[in-house]
Parts: sequence; structure tokens; C-alpha cells
Amino acid sequence: KDLEKSAVQVAKLTATSKQLDDARHRMNAQKVAHTLGSIQRKPHEFEDQVVSKVGQAGAAAEKEGMNRANKVLESVEDILPGSKSGVQDLEGGLVHEVKIPRVSPTVVHRYVDMLGEQLHLAIK
Repeated sequence: KDLEKSAVQVAKLTATSKQLDDARHRMNAQKVAHTLGSIQRKPHEFEDQVVSKVGQAGAAAEKEGMNRANKVLESVEDILPGSKSGVQDLEGGLVHEVKIPRVSPTVVHRYVDMLGEQLHLAIK
């Protein structure tokens, strides 16, 4: 068993070493040096670029989150008809909201603890 663990560790180290070596060959040292020099000369320009990129990444993450939330809501509609606004209930009235019962924090904590115990037992 110790031999298997050692073999796995050697394989991981070999793979990591190869990835680092491949990355080193792809890196353009002259371009990196030029970029670092530019950052030192004009730090405010690069701050603006970083802020812009972070804003773009945030907007993309928000859009992706909304897309995923919409997919979840579509799935919920399949399970709970009437969860979308304007859907008719069984008596013909419009349903604007579905009330989902609130789960007490105690129940949530117990459930998470139980999952943690099961995970711990599965790892052993």
C-alpha cells in the first residue's frame, strides 16, 4: 500500500513537472519584462485596465449566474407547476408566487453535520 502511495506521488510530481516545463517553453520572457517595465512607468494606466477587466469578469459572472438561476427556475417549474408568474392554479386562478416552507437553521445544521459524518465515514 505504501508503494502504491509513493507511485501516485511520483506520478503527480512528474505530471506537475511536465506542466511547468511546458509552461516555461510557452512563456515569452522578453514580453513579460516589457510588460513589467510598462507597469512601473504607467501604473495608473494598468490600474484602469485591471479595474475594467475585473468589471467585465463580474458582469460575465453575473450573466452566467442569472442564466443558471433561470435554468433552476425552469426545473422548479417542472416540479412545482405555478412557480412562474401568471400560471393558473387548479381552480383557474392566477398564481403569482409559490410559498416554499422555510427550513429552520437547526434542521439545516443537523443535515450538514450528518452529511459531514457520512463523508468522514466514506473516506475512512
